[in-house]
Amino acid sequence: MASSDEQGQGAGKEPVGRLDAERLTEQLRAGIGEARRAAVVLAQRVRGAHRARVWVALGHSGWGEYAQVELGISRAQAYRLIDIAESSED
Repeated sequence: MASSDEQGQGAGKEPVGRLDAERLTEQLRAGIGEARRAAVVLAQRVRGAHRARVWVALGHSGWGEYAQVELGISRAQAYRLIDIAESSED
């Protein structure tokens, strides 16, 4: 598999210095940490909605329809989020 440099995305550019590379990397780590925490919160909320069977009160035929119509995600994606919520408690 070709690297991004080989695909022309970094061709002709000088690499940043060490301090800039460390700063950018730390910013990426912080952003990834924030995204992980947000994903766990979202997953826990989806799990809570599933446990509460919210689709019944909203008139949907099932969890899959609720996920698609109300959340804009597939049934499988909703279940993956529930799995994330479960695994975050391990």
